[in-house]
Amino acid sequence: MRRRSKGFGRADDNSPEQDFDLVDLVDLVGYYANYYPERGDILVEKFDPFEARSSNLTFEKCDTDVFGLLGLAYEAGRERGIMPAVMNSANEASVAAFLEEKIGFLDIERTVKKVYEEFLPRNFRTDSLDDILGFSNEAFRRAGEILNK
Repeated sequence: MRRRSKGFGRADDNSPEQDFDLVDLVDLVGYYANYYPERGDILVEKFDPFEARSSNLTFEKCDTDVFGLLGLAYEAGRERGIMPAVMNSANEASVAAFLEEKIGFLDIERTVKKVYEEFLPRNFRTDSLDDILGFSNEAFRRAGEILNK
């Protein structure tokens, strides 16, 4: 059974759950993850949003169980404060380690969640760029420590 792709948006009738069948995002992400770095050409038809067949695009609510870091990103946005920067930095460190073939694909999510959970009790709201950059750098370093264990 083929999974339907996950996307954002609302149709003209304002309903959040819609269908999107041009590209199966789960298959596409899996293809990228499994065949990195020798991906070659992606076997996905080119998408032109101005074609007539694209005028009926519909979307459904994202499955945050499948895309766990998306759910965490929503949470970080709701938490505000330093958490979006913390999550982003942990993700950057983890993705860099993955691209260097030091960790597996699934280790990205585990590492980002661990760093996020460690920093969450320290969260505070700030307008100071120095505070945000300081915690961002600290989260990047902490992710590196976790990844090097």
